[in-house]
Amino acid sequence: MNEFCTEIEIQASDTRVWQLLTDFANFPSGTPLSAGQKGKPRLEYMGKTVPTFICTLWSRQRTQVAVGYQSQSFDKGDIHMNINIQNTMKEGNMKITAPNLIRWAGLSAIVAGIIFIAGLAAAIAFGGPTSPPAMASISNPFDTVDFSGLPPLLRYTAGDGTALAYRHYGPASGTVKGSVVLVHGSSANSNSMHVLAKAFAAAGYDAYALDIRGHGASGTKGRIDYIGQLEDDLSAFAGSVLLTKPATLVGFSSGGGFVLRVAGGPRQDAFQNYLLLSPFLSVDAPNARPGGGGWVNIGLPRIIALTILNRLGIRAFHDLPVTSFALREEAKKILTPTYSFSLAANFGPQRDYEANIRAVHRPVAVVAGTADEAFMTDKLEAIFLKQGQPWPVTLLPGIGHIALTLDPGAVKAAVRAVEAFPQ
Repeated sequence: MNEFCTEIEIQASDTRVWQLLTDFANFPSGTPLSAGQKGKPRLEYMGKTVPTFICTLWSRQRTQVAVGYQSQSFDKGDIHMNINIQNTMKEGNMKITAPNLIRWAGLSAIVAGIIFIAGLAAAIAFGGPTSPPAMASISNPFDTVDFSGLPPLLRYTAGDGTALAYRHYGPASGTVKGSVVLVHGSSANSNSMHVLAKAFAAAGYDAYALDIRGHGASGTKGRIDYIGQLEDDLSAFAGSVLLTKPATLVGFSSGGGFVLRVAGGPRQDAFQNYLLLSPFLSVDAPNARPGGGGWVNIGLPRIIALTILNRLGIRAFHDLPVTSFALREEAKKILTPTYSFSLAANFGPQRDYEANIRAVHRPVAVVAGTADEAFMTDKLEAIFLKQGQPWPVTLLPGIGHIALTLDPGAVKAAVRAVEAFPQ
């Protein structure tokens, strides 16, 4: 019969340890691994009855082993105590020894690791998004937009040397009130900001509409190189273009979430004011609708797997798509139908959107419509107030998500919000 010894250090008094060791009434329930027992305590040691019995352990084989506490030695004092426990274990003709136990534990860990890796691989390979049916309320409103007068694309050079695109709308009047930089929503490009940009230019602002990297004419559609590259690109833009102050960064939908990311980040002083138009906050935020009301399909298994790998420093699969948008087939050639993991993680607020909100120190205003299909906009004000930000929230009756950027009354509300900032 093979034996092994285990030394355990317990921070407890000797009285408490003896109480637990000799609490036979609670065996086997007092032993987490024990599923049953037979036999009675029968060994006397140092005036105490020591248990020697057969117990059934929770295991795949429900192994029956004999356990006998054959010696106990204590150091004086109530803080540290060493217990030397000599266990003799045997099952039929199969001897259970310490090396075997270690071997079994190692094998279990290997099997668990293989299952974990296989699960990650399956999630990465097969857990991507599917294409949702086209969402008419998002796509159709642009069919009637007059894009005449659309300025030509200009270029600035990003930190990695890539030429990124934007459009400039010069102010209608001779006196410039300031500058406004517009960030479009998910899947879109600078064209979608045309109506808003014209309104700001007519009001006396230098207006700029960006093609965010991964959209329009900036970079590869649906992809960026790393999380944080969009902030680097914005800094490069601000360094390339002379922005008349006060400069306001305006973002719509996912672009509004990205503007919030900047407003709560270390570069927030690059702009004097921030305007959020129906901003995306998080899929877990109180204002979120499942799937953005039908606008987006999320490959959640792939996102979870890539998030785990990202925390381990593995970024080899960040180019894989994790979100897909409800675009018409003809629009997929012009817009961005999917986002990679990096782009989806970067084009929005920080993961902890509440901390992101709390970190903002610049003036912020919010405008949204009450008929928004993508978000529950009536919850926005409470979300910001909960984080100590009493930002003015203007809700426009009957205005939907895309209408916020196209409806004349909604566009005027956005201009008024910028004009209300400190000049």
